[in-house]
Amino acid sequence: VYGCIAVVRVAAYWVEKHRRTVEDGIRSIFLEVGVNIRLVWRRSSAHLQQDFPQGLCQSFAEDVEEEVDPHEECEVMESGLRFWVRPAGGQKTGLYLDQRENRRLIRSLVALQDAPRVLDLCCYHGAFALAALAGGASCVTAVDSSAEALQVAARNATLNGFKSSLKLEQGDVAAFMHQAAADKQEYDVVVLDPPKLAPSRRREALAKAERKYMALNEAALRLVAPGGILLTCTCSAAMTQSGRFIRMVKAAAFGAERDLAVLQTSQAAPDHPVSPACPEAAYLTAVLARVE
Repeated sequence: VYGCIAVVRVAAYWVEKHRRTVEDGIRSIFLEVGVNIRLVWRRSSAHLQQDFPQGLCQSFAEDVEEEVDPHEECEVMESGLRFWVRPAGGQKTGLYLDQRENRRLIRSLVALQDAPRVLDLCCYHGAFALAALAGGASCVTAVDSSAEALQVAARNATLNGFKSSLKLEQGDVAAFMHQAAADKQEYDVVVLDPPKLAPSRRREALAKAERKYMALNEAALRLVAPGGILLTCTCSAAMTQSGRFIRMVKAAAFGAERDLAVLQTSQAAPDHPVSPACPEAAYLTAVLARVE
């Protein structure tokens, strides 16, 4: 929920089928507190196509007028930081709210250090980077392949008074890390939060994704200063449910010739619960580690 806009992320057939009932239920809850909510209905096509044939989804959408334009922005606040969000047009639901607690964690860890250097890889709109700056980082380098995402990150930095402390780099994160290692760069805190790399649970797809995660994590570990912190994540349900992510991080540390002490392993924020009756809903794994 962003102010008076609520985003519904649809990943199951029954939700799509009963759209009107779901929408009416959400509206009634907000009307009880005097809020006339506008709804954004965002489908996860990849998930829906697993439930029913392609094309059926579009038939449900006929004659439905969308209430929020994809280009409409709203300003929201998280933990005292302000962000520009496009509820109907940004990735996922707009701000990756599932990482909210991990952003707070990074902010608190940065605050315990003396103006650390921070690297935010696959930064999107710069939420981790801004959390680090709010915690007292001396400077933050944020890397993403999307020029559009970095433009929003720059606007978010300006919105919070951090424009001069945030260095934005557009490009492939693997290439950036390779060059940074060649230049002997080190960071006290590194955040690696790549997009979904395992599109399915098929053995070959999972093995390919694991190799990608391994290469990214090995490169990231080489950039962590001795005694520094790495927060590495996967949002791939297949990787999380396989139980292989932490094993992969361990192997990456071996490849980078670094020692790890895992401080914490977590999932999505508490408002993204996983029912024991539906373990398939687990998708995010975040590993916080001290690197020597």
